Amino acid sequence: MNPDLQGAPRKRGGRRYQFDPVSVSASYPLVAEHVRKRVFVDRTALKRQHAESVKARRALFERLSQLEREFVRPQSLDEIALRATSLNEQLAIQRETECALRSLLCVVQKARRAAASEESGLFSAKPSTTWEEQRSERAALEALREKRATKFLSQLMVRSRAEMERRRLVMEDAVRRKQLRDMEEHAEEQETLLGSDRKLLASGVYRGQMKPQTT
Repeated sequence: MNPDLQGAPRKRGGRRYQFDPVSVSASYPLVAEHVRKRVFVDRTALKRQHAESVKARRALFERLSQLEREFVRPQSLDEIALRATSLNEQLAIQRETECALRSLLCVVQKARRAAASEESGLFSAKPSTTWEEQRSERAALEALREKRATKFLSQLMVRSRAEMERRRLVMEDAVRRKQLRDMEEHAEEQETLLGSDRKLLASGVYRGQMKPQTT
């Protein structure tokens, strides 16, 4: 390498194609122009779509920067507690105001809907039902509720009785099997044990731990 050219900046030329697009396709300029326009339209749409969020982020950043510049560090714990109390009071006032405004808005909207319904004939200030009709409907609902409760209790009783009967049968079967097994063991002991061993076993000395003797 030439030492005279070591410190000279390297020349960077533009990007050159390895082939001539026009020689490959005569419609290349039209396609390239169409692609450029489409890319420009898509980028413009994305910018318009995210413009509001960008503005909101910029405004938030500016607000945070302003708060950081205007922030005064507290000098003691009492000052921190005083600031916290003040912030809590402001938040409580803001919350109460927001709830009151929402309640007022609901009342206003309800009044507007009622007025619109009354004008169109869908709403009437006169009651459509009397106290006797409401009381009869309530009595019918109570009767239906009691009927359903009675039906549920009867079904529950039937299921409970069936379950108790099943458990009783299982218990009786287990007792019968145990009695049969005890009778078989007793007969086997009568055949295999001697008379003295049977007396000791009957008195509870062996407690059923003896092994049967083989003759």
